[in-house]
Amino acid sequence: MQLAGPEKDSGYLVGDILKTESIIEVAPGTKLDPQSLPIPGPLNAAIELRSIEAEQTQQGQSSQIRIHAEYQNFLAPERVTQTELPSFTIRLLTGPTATTAKIPAFPFHVSPLRVAQQSAIDLAELRPNHSIQPLPSQNLLFRLIASAILAGATALAFAAAQGWLPIGRNQNRPFAIAARHIARQKGKAGTTPYQELHRAFDATAGHKLFPADLPGFIEAHPRYTPAQADITTFFATSDSLFFARNGQTEKPQPDLLKLARTLRRLERRR
Repeated sequence: MQLAGPEKDSGYLVGDILKTESIIEVAPGTKLDPQSLPIPGPLNAAIELRSIEAEQTQQGQSSQIRIHAEYQNFLAPERVTQTELPSFTIRLLTGPTATTAKIPAFPFHVSPLRVAQQSAIDLAELRPNHSIQPLPSQNLLFRLIASAILAGATALAFAAAQGWLPIGRNQNRPFAIAARHIARQKGKAGTTPYQELHRAFDATAGHKLFPADLPGFIEAHPRYTPAQADITTFFATSDSLFFARNGQTEKPQPDLLKLARTLRRLERRR
């Protein structure tokens, strides 16, 4: 018979769970009488049997009975105390013959939740607390000013990179200029939203941009690829307005402002 107890035999507290496995080698044809297993419930004032299960397997010419049991400890001592999982006896049946086998007890130690006695150290013998030493503050103001300047410079650099600053924010950013003019409708005299966007495309490409030049423009400026379909639609619509219907007065359209803002956002990805 083999008894595989819990992983440890000490250091348990009240409420802890303990699991055991008992392995019994029996002859072929011998079976466990399940009625002989203990009934789950309190076994004594300290130990409760939560569950117990048995299984039998055949291995060659022999058979094994495995009994899995789960216990819970309810002992709450004031000092380290030894107790045990109680032993129990099972009945084995071989035809009309019955024999018994005893599952041994498992001793273990339970620790208290708190120390039973206070320390006997005389507090008067303890060393006095160290006096509080003042921290050097000569350079504290200088460090504070330097940190504030560094934080401000970092914020300004980030704002400049995002084009949030009113000074120089649209330098070399034609689509930012176009988006601002279209939104405020304050373009140059005689200009229209379509012309504002055409100016931005020409400035970005470095030359007059025509619909046939769009594939090369996208290849040279791949950051505008996400808006390629909208750009193609814009050029087709513009070509229709300026050449197929000359003389028609244009009006700002919300889709142009949306396209300008999209291109402004992509423009920042340099």
